[in-house]
Amino acid sequence: MCRSNGVTMSVSPMYVAVEPEAFQLRQFLDKLRGTLFPQGKDPESEHRIHITGSNASLSDVIDRANTFSMFAPKQLIICELSKAPTEKQEQQLLNYAENPSEQNTLVVILSKLDKRKKLYKSLKKQNALLELPKPKAYEMPGWATRICHERGWKISSRAAALLSEHIGDDLSRMASELEKLSLYVHPKQEIAEKDVLEMTVKTSGDHVFAFTDQVMEKKKKAALTSLHYLLASGTPALVLMGMLARHLRILIQTFEAIERKVPKAAMAQDIGVPPFTLARYETQCRGLRKKDCHRFLSRLQKLDRDLKSTGISPNLLIEQTVRSMAS
Repeated sequence: MCRSNGVTMSVSPMYVAVEPEAFQLRQFLDKLRGTLFPQGKDPESEHRIHITGSNASLSDVIDRANTFSMFAPKQLIICELSKAPTEKQEQQLLNYAENPSEQNTLVVILSKLDKRKKLYKSLKKQNALLELPKPKAYEMPGWATRICHERGWKISSRAAALLSEHIGDDLSRMASELEKLSLYVHPKQEIAEKDVLEMTVKTSGDHVFAFTDQVMEKKKKAALTSLHYLLASGTPALVLMGMLARHLRILIQTFEAIERKVPKAAMAQDIGVPPFTLARYETQCRGLRKKDCHRFLSRLQKLDRDLKSTGISPNLLIEQTVRSMAS
């Protein structure tokens, strides 16, 4: 198994990636190129080949991998199959994996491969299987921290959590948003939660904030209209659930700050929200009880379990939850 989470990497003569996540694959290939071609690659050093027909042969690809180039000391051959490999193609890959060329590096990208097949088991045994699965939602804050570390930035744990709630499990978008945030906070070196609120959530998520406000203020018709708009626009149900949970946690912190009689001037900092949002949370607390917020959080925990385990439409599940909370 080869993982692409290091700055440097040892290079094997062959890698096979099955349904790789796009961002991680790009990251892996960039690091591979940097290791193979430290002085920069030339046109003769890399070849990318797409095989679209199910009966297409891998012979030309394997012949190229076995060929010594007179124009480049090493070659990187990237071959992508758009369909699951045929038995013939599997046998060709299996034969090459058992005796790969040390002169060049072959990366094969497969759209599908049965884990019960001999090829899969052989690749795994020979450490030729490149495993780059799509991350789970709970892994995204760790990915935010990792991307920042690799690029010389820093991000607070709360900022990473908020960004993950807003982005979902899209690593490419995560990297893009972190790039924008690093420019936004410059010359500071650390991205804070308020930066994510101001730069990422606020600029792309006004509808999300309006939606969570409408739910907490029990404006059911408006909340459902906003929910349908956000879902139709491609916002994942898990992201909306995360923003509702975050809003409830802030309201609970607001209740507790009021109970502790925290001075108004210090309350926003105590809760951890931008000062201009404090009045809105205080107003919403007057229309709710703290135990309501805890009850709603328990309802969202059940929604989280249902989203991940029942197979019922996520849109239907979150709509049922919003109807209950906003009634």
